[in-house]
Amino acid sequence: MMVTVRKSLLLATTACLVVMLALVARAQEDPWWPGQQGLYGGDVAALVFSPNFIADELVFAGTRGAGVFRSSDGGLTWQPASSGLDSRTIFALAISPAFASDQTMYAGTDSVVFKTSDGGLSWQKSGNGIDDFYIRALALAGDYAASGILYAGTGVGVFRSTDGGKFWQARNAGLTNTDVKALVAATAENLDWVFAGTDQGVFRSDDRGNGWTASWTGITDPEITALAVSPAFESDRTLFAATENGGVFRSTNGGTTWTRASQGLASLQTSVLALSPNFAADQTLFAGLAWDGISKSIDAGNTWQSVRNGLASWNSLALAPAPTYAEDGTILAGLGLNGGVSMSTDGGQNWSSKNTGITNLRVNAISVPPPPHQLPTLFIAAGGGRLFRSDNRGASWIPSHTGIGERTLTDVEVSPDFAADNTLFAAGSLAGVHRSSDGGQTWTRTGAGPVDVATVALSPAFASDNTLFAASNFRGVYRSEDRGASWLGISNGLGDQRALILALTPNYASSATLFLGTDRDGVFKSTNRGDSWIAINTGLGTGEVMAVAVSPAYASDATLFAAVYSDGLHRSSDGGATWAFIGWELPTIIIHDVALSPHYPLIPGIYVATQWAGVYESTDDGVTWRAINEGLPTSDVRSLAIDASGEWLFAGTSDNGLWYRPLAAGTIKTVWLPMVALPQPSPTPTASPTATLTPTRTPTSTRTPTPSPSPTATATPTPFFEGPFEQEPNNSFASANGWLRLGRNYFGFANDHADWFSIRANSAGQLAVLLSNHSGVDVAITLYDAGLNLVQHVAQAGPAPTTLQLNADLPAGGVYGVRIISAGNFNSNTPYTLHLTFLAD
Repeated sequence: MMVTVRKSLLLATTACLVVMLALVARAQEDPWWPGQQGLYGGDVAALVFSPNFIADELVFAGTRGAGVFRSSDGGLTWQPASSGLDSRTIFALAISPAFASDQTMYAGTDSVVFKTSDGGLSWQKSGNGIDDFYIRALALAGDYAASGILYAGTGVGVFRSTDGGKFWQARNAGLTNTDVKALVAATAENLDWVFAGTDQGVFRSDDRGNGWTASWTGITDPEITALAVSPAFESDRTLFAATENGGVFRSTNGGTTWTRASQGLASLQTSVLALSPNFAADQTLFAGLAWDGISKSIDAGNTWQSVRNGLASWNSLALAPAPTYAEDGTILAGLGLNGGVSMSTDGGQNWSSKNTGITNLRVNAISVPPPPHQLPTLFIAAGGGRLFRSDNRGASWIPSHTGIGERTLTDVEVSPDFAADNTLFAAGSLAGVHRSSDGGQTWTRTGAGPVDVATVALSPAFASDNTLFAASNFRGVYRSEDRGASWLGISNGLGDQRALILALTPNYASSATLFLGTDRDGVFKSTNRGDSWIAINTGLGTGEVMAVAVSPAYASDATLFAAVYSDGLHRSSDGGATWAFIGWELPTIIIHDVALSPHYPLIPGIYVATQWAGVYESTDDGVTWRAINEGLPTSDVRSLAIDASGEWLFAGTSDNGLWYRPLAAGTIKTVWLPMVALPQPSPTPTASPTATLTPTRTPTSTRTPTPSPSPTATATPTPFFEGPFEQEPNNSFASANGWLRLGRNYFGFANDHADWFSIRANSAGQLAVLLSNHSGVDVAITLYDAGLNLVQHVAQAGPAPTTLQLNADLPAGGVYGVRIISAGNFNSNTPYTLHLTFLAD
């Protein structure tokens, strides 16, 4: 028989394990750990180069949700630079022209202006007097180094600071629209000119913002998204405006009049503009388009050509030509849809992603392969049509989306038979369902049918029935019975509902039951493989269903959970016939995902991902809740998953990638200890199983380990064994597999009639040993202490039932052996499951 234990990421030395045990024993102190190495990208909304770039090679990137990142190698790699930033959503960055000496920069966020005076190493709030929570634009006066004047554009107008950002005052006289989305400043005729782009055109001030005049004659689309001013404005009076739907406009007289400059643009939905530092000579500028990549003009906007080859996303948010652009053609693009940063070194003709270190990905879904897959493998679906795979529980990741080509991925699901078929499916917002048969290395689109798919769900018997389902945002539900080669629409009874969430019962093969969460009419149920549906909303109400989770023991407890937008978490204990609200102690009613312990209801652990409050846990089936957010950098969590052992919880965030933590449901202890060889048992145990407790078909002597002449032999460390399957030989206390981690599953293929496992109790409490799915006859579980004294014994006669549980009260600090024994060999083709839990006193 073979059982293995996966090594913890923290298993380095026994000394550090002792510290870890103290942490795990106090479940409330378990921190979240980042699973982000290789999981790079995000939404980059602001980029600035150091004015001293030739010497320092510094670049800064502002992200939507993960703060500021700094590169000291010209944008090739990045490091976090957000210490002190209370808000991590960055809309704008502005850097001092004297940065080489003052190391000063400003960040406009969704709450206030922040300032750094040490090159981004630390930040302080610099927004006293600003009344708006969204700082959308920043501009430094032309004489900032001497005057300390800068401007901030907000949803309630323009604010000015005359002391380097310490205090701000509104400056809106003459500004008839105060929804300011763009700001630029320039010096001409010894005046500090400022231009503001609003929802109703461009406004100009030539007196440092004290008064404004409308300045958009000739602009046919007044919704201004970006402004850019010529580096030679003093002489050429040139600036450009990007609009929501009207393309690009140019003024050559300081904004007095404008002409359209959009010929050749791939789209008129323009979002960002950037001019070459050498614009006066090369007449080059770039336009970032909302959904069509980047266009370039080399004749001051008269004509344009698309330059998007190699871009990770066509959703442009920021553009920044390097100060060395005239010499080396270097330009950076900040992209949405998780595209991160792209770099071109040939003037925009070709691009490549430069995201190493930027951890701002949105994780929409997480999938964990079930046993008997032995590696700690994870898959995540992210925005931007990106999918990643980890084979070390999230410690590092590799891209796994070759062939997908989606704008965003909404779901990923692994085959229940993944260990054998290496198959998984991904749901996309455009093309529909994609399939990989090589563990995510390559992908192909499945047969025609569902598009704009929100979720996919596979039959638990997928290996034999080849069945999966897809929920389409606009076309209802589809079923495939040939692994996605063809699809059948199955929306009878749904009307025009948007299908959002699918969940199959664990006994789907026999019950044909599945559930569907919709956008406005709650939960629907089908008991005939989706051929027809009925609404099941008594006590639930109607609304957009964010998550549905079905009990692993649904066949016996008929329990499922549903999270409804703005209506919180509900539970049904009768297969959806009625529902009860169980979210009274949760601080928010917006729940994005629900995960259950794989041992539910034996371990009644429920976990919810919320929009504003992080992750919450209930260990008493929803009666009480507590936050488990230590170390989690964001409160907006979108997806959850628990590994098959029940030992690890994974959280996908809206803007900070993936995080994971040890899972200690309630006071269940997760023990992380090295396996050591135990002392050989004494030839004469002080207590032994009594006749009434011993299985009847095999003499007790055949089930007792052969004692060693020395019960006090020195323990010798031995290596950890790998995977979730037991390792032979383990037919004596001395060769026991251990130490077992409590709260996870182990699987045994018994080639003999006895298996030994070792455990260690670090505190007093109640131990439960559950043996299930066994194929033995006259099976018994016996618990011994280190001296082979009998602690507890439980047995069952005959071949059924297939579940047996031993319970025992244990003192603190003991070492114990668990013996699993059968009158005859277990079936070597069918693994049994061993699960241990510990409830501390």
